[in-house]
Amino acid sequence: MSDRRPDPDALLAEARRETERAGRGKLKIWLGAAPGVGKTFAMLDAARRRARDGADLVVGVVETHGRAETEALLLGLETLPRRRIEYRGRTLAEFDLDAALTRRPALILVDELAHTNAPGSRHGKRWNDVRELLDAGIDVWTTLNVQHLASLIDVVEQLLGVRVHETVPDEVFDAADDVELVDLPPELLIERLRDGKVYLADSAARAAEGFFVPAKLSALRELALRRTARWVDTRRRESRRAAGDARGWTASERVLVCVGPSPLSATLLRTAYRLANASHAELLAVHVQPAGGAHDAAAAARVGQNLRIAESLGARTFTIESHDPAAAVVELAREHGVARIVVGKSGLTRWRERVLGSFVQDLLRASGEIDVLVIRGRGDERAPSPSLAHREDTEALRAPHDLGRCVQGAAIVAAAIAGAWLVYAPPDLSVESMVLLLGVVVVAYRHGRVPAMLAALFCALAFNFLLTEPRFTFAIDDPTYLVAFFAMLAGGLLTSSLVVRVREQGRITLARERETAALFSLTRELARVQSAAEIARVTVAHLDDAAAAPTAVLMPAHEADDAPLAVTAPQAGAPWLSARDLGVARWVWERGLPAGAGSAQLGGVPGTFLPLRTARGRAGVLAVLPRRDGRPHSLGERALLDTVAGLAGLALERVELMEARQRAVLDADRERLKSTLLTSVSHDLRTPLATICGATGALLASVSTGVDGTARELAQAIHDEARRLDELVGNLVFATRLDAGRVELRLQWTSVEDIVATAVRRSRPRLREHPLTVSVAGDLPLVSADAVLLEQALANLLDNVARHTPAGTAVSVSAEATPVAVLIRVRDDGPGVALSRESRDGLGLGLSICKGILRAHGGTAVVGAGPLGTGTEVLLTIPRPSEAPAVPAEPTPHEGRP
Repeated sequence: MSDRRPDPDALLAEARRETERAGRGKLKIWLGAAPGVGKTFAMLDAARRRARDGADLVVGVVETHGRAETEALLLGLETLPRRRIEYRGRTLAEFDLDAALTRRPALILVDELAHTNAPGSRHGKRWNDVRELLDAGIDVWTTLNVQHLASLIDVVEQLLGVRVHETVPDEVFDAADDVELVDLPPELLIERLRDGKVYLADSAARAAEGFFVPAKLSALRELALRRTARWVDTRRRESRRAAGDARGWTASERVLVCVGPSPLSATLLRTAYRLANASHAELLAVHVQPAGGAHDAAAAARVGQNLRIAESLGARTFTIESHDPAAAVVELAREHGVARIVVGKSGLTRWRERVLGSFVQDLLRASGEIDVLVIRGRGDERAPSPSLAHREDTEALRAPHDLGRCVQGAAIVAAAIAGAWLVYAPPDLSVESMVLLLGVVVVAYRHGRVPAMLAALFCALAFNFLLTEPRFTFAIDDPTYLVAFFAMLAGGLLTSSLVVRVREQGRITLARERETAALFSLTRELARVQSAAEIARVTVAHLDDAAAAPTAVLMPAHEADDAPLAVTAPQAGAPWLSARDLGVARWVWERGLPAGAGSAQLGGVPGTFLPLRTARGRAGVLAVLPRRDGRPHSLGERALLDTVAGLAGLALERVELMEARQRAVLDADRERLKSTLLTSVSHDLRTPLATICGATGALLASVSTGVDGTARELAQAIHDEARRLDELVGNLVFATRLDAGRVELRLQWTSVEDIVATAVRRSRPRLREHPLTVSVAGDLPLVSADAVLLEQALANLLDNVARHTPAGTAVSVSAEATPVAVLIRVRDDGPGVALSRESRDGLGLGLSICKGILRAHGGTAVVGAGPLGTGTEVLLTIPRPSEAPAVPAEPTPHEGRP
């Protein structure tokens, strides 16, 4: 028998998604294959139907493109005025995001999701406006053409021959709550174009010649159908996975794509995303930094941009450093269970591949059981990827040619040649060759691979020219000298390569050791601190040294959602944080996403802003500005920032849990003290109260009615109030036990009619000045309950009515049954119970006890106004069991006779 239990990981992921969606607006997208298929028309038609139903709906922005039938649908719908922006002498009309947030409708229409906003807008793209609306809890309807999806722009370019520049991240489309495909056959769409229903005359003529061709429209139509089907299939799989249904899906595989500064990387990422999405696999992206290679700022910026593209496509990114990139990629793939590796086709010529080696060929040889997909780019993209292998790293090959290094290397070679000349003692030239090899080793150690290769060549030539016979010529008479020449050249090249590799490995090891030591020191200090402020101080102190940049931690000033962010560390404040930086920090706080340099959001901001997260949500923002020396942060430093932010978040979570535990201990101690105090006080009070009640009872019994009426009335008042105080103390003790969960229910099948009758009988003496009506339905079922406690709950309510309503107030008690519960109503036509009265004269205590008793039975007690808005009604709900014994019928006069 198959195990059909839900997957715990899937349930946890679904719970997290539900938490993120709570309070967030819903997004619906009308998707089309091309302009003119009727997306906006269909959206407006649905909006008019929704408006007729009374929905709070606003048109934020709709582009009609002069279509009369579309403009007609806007009539009667509330439309926000557009924001006017001056740009290069022109006035542009854009969607007014602030006006929409101020108006805050339940639903807003925002046309053309891929639109690029005018400079000066808050967001560069309209889909970012839509995200902010959704975060504010506003539902959004929008439209989109399939060619604007970021992962499809390469495919669209191949189909249409046009590069699409306005794109929408696929994660925005995938996160939509509903997608409606608006489809139209190519023939009908072309006919609409000819009739002027798509573009104006001039634009229509150009579109008919290039874009609106049946073959191209059919291809776009297929893309739209496939993308919609993939969205539906993803939702279906998520539903099945959350329900524990394993049919139709297997364990998730992974696709790894190699990323570098080459323009080809963006194409590779989109191709790998489509491949991973089609097979429901996880996407990973790796950048391999050549060990010992030059860290070019422009190349690092391009790598960062490509990694941000990978993150926007939902990929996990990795940055590693290695002298053997192919082996490093394969090792990473095996560690994460990758099934396929996607890599770009090399742009090196055949002879350069033979001389310098090929990363692709090395990867194919090392991949083993892992599939390798080699993707070609466009003609202008086929360039070697500097990040894939240092043998193909043109920047690294060019960097060692720095004039200063060449001069220093030449000086070392010249010194080695001079030393060999000084110790020249033929015919044995072993000492001279060792001196020359020593020069090669020194050059390799100090200046890297390329200078060492040149040094080996020059030393070999000097050995032949200066030391072998005939001297001062490159001619070789003895064949052994020819062997010695090539042996020395090969030995120099091999030695220099080994020295460079050892040097690079030592540098990597030292860097990793420093990073590990810094993280260990940070972790050790974070484990000792006991407050959020100390965590912020320790984090800033470590990053200030590690990142060599101004660093600050910002946290909310108080616990309210709209609390302003304040600089928690450094203690002296952060005056270097500008108003723009504080605005970015607020953006990161509200959305929980990283922003700034090295991230996918607000990449134009020079600083790096990372959210500090805990299991309970956001905790603060880590702000790191550019380095003090002006250099951008390397990829390794950015990875370090992410790690430090994660460690700080874990430390904050530990502090939160510790504070919560302390609060729980204090609450438990407080409750225990309260319970002990109430028990002690009640015991001390009930003893004299019992004496007073007994004494006044005896006094009342001994005093004659006619002897002294005043004395008898006083004695009766003392007796009644003493009994009332005794009941109040008893209620206090019972309420304490009820709150502590120390009241055990003695459940048995009980008649609700008996409970009502007993409670009314107990309360009749106090209700003698109140007209009382009791109505109990005849078909009430038995309930499983503690009859004594339910009688006490109902009697408390009736006592409250007698105590807090004037004489003559009518009181009614009724009981009836519903399919799921038995309902008991206590009504009065008095002045009503004000909220402030629930805490005085025992009303709050009696109602609290009543609610506690009903809650213990799985029911409820709700206080409200009477049916006509006057008086008070208390509704008691007792769950009705699915199976209960039948109530025995009343015996007839003949039953029971022999």
